[in-house]
Amino acid sequence: MRIGFDARLAHWPGIGRYIQALAKHLPEIGPRHEYIFYFTTAEACHLYGSQHPRATNMVFPSPVFSLQEQWQWPQRIRQDRLNLFHATHYVAPLLTPCALVVTIHDLVGFRYPDAMFSRLARLYNHWMTKTAVWRAAHLIANSHFTGRELQMHLSVQPDKITVTHLGVDPGYFDPPGVELTILQERYKIPEQYILYLGTRKPWKNLPVLLAALQQLRKQGEPIKLVMAGKNAQHQMDLSETIHQMDLHDQVREVGYIAEDDIPAIYAYATAFVLPSYYEGFGLPILEAMAAGTPVVASQAASLPEVVGTAGLIVNANTPTGFAAAITRILREPDLRMSMRQQGRARASQFTWEACAAKTISVYEQIRDSS
Repeated sequence: MRIGFDARLAHWPGIGRYIQALAKHLPEIGPRHEYIFYFTTAEACHLYGSQHPRATNMVFPSPVFSLQEQWQWPQRIRQDRLNLFHATHYVAPLLTPCALVVTIHDLVGFRYPDAMFSRLARLYNHWMTKTAVWRAAHLIANSHFTGRELQMHLSVQPDKITVTHLGVDPGYFDPPGVELTILQERYKIPEQYILYLGTRKPWKNLPVLLAALQQLRKQGEPIKLVMAGKNAQHQMDLSETIHQMDLHDQVREVGYIAEDDIPAIYAYATAFVLPSYYEGFGLPILEAMAAGTPVVASQAASLPEVVGTAGLIVNANTPTGFAAAITRILREPDLRMSMRQQGRARASQFTWEACAAKTISVYEQIRDSS
């Protein structure tokens, strides 16, 4: 088959890791097919494209979320003689002349519509998702939780959904490749810290984490919080919350972390905390566990599915619960060691090779049923 793959969001956090990993592993796992990866620029082709002989990296400059892409994709798909097209986000070419596979990462726009940054964005998200789900020959979800969401909220039949858990790069299991002192100088981080890495979208529930940090200080545990991650559009501004809670000395917002430094930032953290009340998967949890960092996560959405029994699970609405879990990690060395071992073992069960292999099986299932 000639398979087209929309890789235009390869630079995004989260979804970008998924795209980059599949661009690497799909041709390696399934060299019997041809793959065309579409990026918005030649630079992106160079940065994220596949070097496999069965893969071609091409520029498709139409912006994601634009009307322009909807009339240009069908022309391009015919021109490149594709048998199947994989849309890696809910934004799919709705008039594609070949079989369509769509990856749905989450339904946050349906579950928490008020968290969308505008009414227009909400309407677009709902209409495009519903139409892509209806138009697709098959859907891929990154978790069983998202699969159930599709069944419950969009009435999708279970046999139209395949779950492909995300993976973690093997480098996360290696000892840190950079000294802590260098990271301290580079990012101005403390010697001991708990870590949050991600966006500041409303569903990330960061005010609860800040309230937990405030409680820790009152309990005599003035641990520092490092908040890292790329700036994204329409994020929450937490400066007023940090000011009101008088947490200036305890919170270090470092923003973007260079890709090569991320495993070490995880590895040196005393704990990694993800307080989200909604996630489609929760890739940072997996990366933190692979790096040997104890994790604390919400008992919400997909997170228990990823963590299993390898981390501490807390009600998303309880700062006291997060404070208590972090306190245990800080005060109990045996617990920290056990969580490091269990976390690494858990993370090793999630591989990008398995994700790619299952994705190829979806492509071939569609081919064989047509």
